Amino acid sequence: MSKSLGNVTLVHDLLKGKPESYGMVLRIALLSAQYRKPLDWSEQSIHQAEKLYEKIGRAFEKLEGVYPDQEVKDVDESVFAAMCDDLNTPLAFSKLNALLSSISSADSKQMYPILKAILINSLQVLGIEYMGATQKATSVFSGQEGDTDAEIEALVSERTKAKQNKDFARADAIRDELQALHVEVTDTPDGPVWRRM
Repeated sequence: MSKSLGNVTLVHDLLKGKPESYGMVLRIALLSAQYRKPLDWSEQSIHQAEKLYEKIGRAFEKLEGVYPDQEVKDVDESVFAAMCDDLNTPLAFSKLNALLSSISSADSKQMYPILKAILINSLQVLGIEYMGATQKATSVFSGQEGDTDAEIEALVSERTKAKQNKDFARADAIRDELQALHVEVTDTPDGPVWRRM
């Protein structure tokens, strides 16, 4: 590549007019070659990256509504081993593909929270964040989907005010909303305490 030959493309030009998630597609494409080796930048490499990103999306669609098991801190063993092998990202993506296939074929719903936690942890190692079309970003850096501590605190505070105003219907509705976010609220003499379930 050379500026004088006019075959240089800047990242912000590639992102222009594209959805926010396209940045992750470019990241996958850039990581598709091991850092010591040259990267063959082509439409095919972008297409392969898009296919992998779509497969990640299908895995999250299958696990939609499933809360990741917070006790599971493990990364997929094969993905982790590839990254420990001199940051062998092409092999890591190959192993990630195998993980996605196992999620696709999984039929035990009891395993879904564990599989989702392993998927999120594995994506975190690779620096990949999934942003679905109908949901907020799945932040691999927080391990949570969409809801943040600040949003939960606001709901808990609103529930407390509703109870103080004797608007028990609203307080119960907020409790149900928090439960849908897998958040449990316990009322104590010092005020409400919440925790993720």
